[in-house]
Amino acid sequence: MRDRTRQAIKSFVPVVRNRSASQRAERLLNEGIIAHPTLGDIEFDSGACWNSDLPRTAGRYIHGFLFFADWHHSVLQSSPQAVVFASSVMLSWSRVNATKPGSSQMAFHDETTAQRCLQIVHFLDEYGADIPLQDFEALRSAVHYTVDLLMDPTFYAGKNNHGMFQDIALLRFAAAGPDVISPCREEFTSKCVETSLARLYDYFKDCFTRDGVHVENSPSYHFMVAKYVRELIPVFEEYDQERASVIKQIYANSERYATHIILPNGFLPPISDTKVVRVRDTGLKNTFNGREFQYSITEGKSGSKPNECTLVLPEAGFAIHRSAWGSPEACFVLFKAGYNSNYHHHADDLSLIFYAAGRLLLSEAGAFGYDYKNPYTKYAFSQYAHNTVVVDGRSQSRVDPRPVGVTLKDQGSDSKSVVNVLGVNSRNPGSIHERGLRINENADYIELHISDIVGHSDKRSHDYEVLWHLGSGVRAVVHHDVAELFLGSQKVLEICWTGKHTVTAKLVNSVGSKSPKAHRFPDFGRIENGTVLNISSSGPGLDLHTVIRTGGFSKKYIETIGDGSQSHLKADVSNPASPARGVHVSRDGSCIVATSMRSKASDYTAFYLYKGSTIIQRVNYKRDNGRTVFRNLAPGVYRVRSFLKRNSDSDAEVFASESIRID
Repeated sequence: MRDRTRQAIKSFVPVVRNRSASQRAERLLNEGIIAHPTLGDIEFDSGACWNSDLPRTAGRYIHGFLFFADWHHSVLQSSPQAVVFASSVMLSWSRVNATKPGSSQMAFHDETTAQRCLQIVHFLDEYGADIPLQDFEALRSAVHYTVDLLMDPTFYAGKNNHGMFQDIALLRFAAAGPDVISPCREEFTSKCVETSLARLYDYFKDCFTRDGVHVENSPSYHFMVAKYVRELIPVFEEYDQERASVIKQIYANSERYATHIILPNGFLPPISDTKVVRVRDTGLKNTFNGREFQYSITEGKSGSKPNECTLVLPEAGFAIHRSAWGSPEACFVLFKAGYNSNYHHHADDLSLIFYAAGRLLLSEAGAFGYDYKNPYTKYAFSQYAHNTVVVDGRSQSRVDPRPVGVTLKDQGSDSKSVVNVLGVNSRNPGSIHERGLRINENADYIELHISDIVGHSDKRSHDYEVLWHLGSGVRAVVHHDVAELFLGSQKVLEICWTGKHTVTAKLVNSVGSKSPKAHRFPDFGRIENGTVLNISSSGPGLDLHTVIRTGGFSKKYIETIGDGSQSHLKADVSNPASPARGVHVSRDGSCIVATSMRSKASDYTAFYLYKGSTIIQRVNYKRDNGRTVFRNLAPGVYRVRSFLKRNSDSDAEVFASESIRID
């Protein structure tokens, strides 16, 4: 194996280089705490953690030794004590997991096993001379057992990213120093290389669509796998030039989608199991070198502006459009209508997200994690967590036995529409959902025309829910057939709808809910309250036309919110109708959720709830009190006033809500 190839393979080992990584490494070394970046702390407890019944994601993290990614560029380089301690941690795992099935369901999980092999081999290569010989030999024995597993066809995870990591671990073993490989012969390491490259080649050929998109449903996995394709090119070049040329073309074809999928603010969109990160702040920024890709990830600060604002990929099932490049304020639409793999698939077929005014106005819940028993994980996978149509109150399953039944057809743009596509979801037996999307660009605003048609073979009446998840910081006011969306006092979006049958609409809020409902997950394992616009209808089928626009609003529905000109007035609590609008209210069962649209974290805010002119409930002044919930209310019509003080001694600014009914 050439030195260039060996160095390329060594780079496959996960390494985290930042201050947070150093702090996490020091906590394990000094306090015995394995600190996960988002899921919290796990007690090492002298190795007792290996027997703990942990959630799937946490189990993968510790049994895959992924926490050692924090150590390579921190404590291992500076502390002999850390080298000895790292060896003792690895040995403590090996003692309770000498063979399958191990101490936990994740101990010999396919991809977790590969990650652990990468970490131990790298550690022995770099620091094996600094630990006692008997410890080195014990760890080497564990590595050889693992390599035999990874070579076993019955343990191979198959043509997916888990199998990819298994093959990468085999390559890392083959690239290790002679002390690590011994007593294996060269014929065995050559077989490791031959097996891994053959399986990787078959995987890469099949895991990208012909229009260049990784099939595992997630932009972040597209970036991750494309990055490994690029890094494996020199390995293929040494061993198989013919395959290397195919791999190079696969990599080149994957850049176009990667360029277009990035939001105007440089972040990845929250679809499927994607971790929402700003690409230029992560290692993903190095996945491609093209100038158009650089323009996309830097919001136009470097690189070259792409020539096309629209990308329709029928086989992959994506239609992407933005109003402009290089501006974080540009509009961005992403329509997903493809189901090419079960891996990381959500029940999000025919879902759509909309970005404008510098943020996602219509977003999705996001991914919660991989603990399939957790109700929030189940919710995040379901149709209720996406901008889809739910039939009869029951979500489609996350996956089917075979990934089929969802298609996207490009119907061609014309003088009016820059995008004209049709998505079809026939996954439910006896039912077909067709969602058409046309995007029109006017002089100063963008307009989406969405047609949802659902038909059934049984001809019976069914219930339908068309869901739109509001983005963080977005509030809505619902009228009869229109919803107005606001950022602060500025109206930024209007959603109008008409249907063949009677249509009703409501806002569903997660505040106070003890079960998953309208929640969103900005990071794995992190829960935030959210709001969903639910447009409902019943009948033998659904025929609903929705228009979403950023301008050209229906004037009769424009809500006026006060500009704060009543500042420093003494609070008069006797008349709830006089102040300017500045309180948003929504209904959640018998509760009213009130949000002061003017409060800052440093302000003092109080709330009064009125029924007619009678004060029903009070919430006294508190700092950082911009939201409150009035509970267990009797039927009737209510209104809320907020009293806002910039400091404890100032006069109050007074704002009121619109009326809201509790049935």
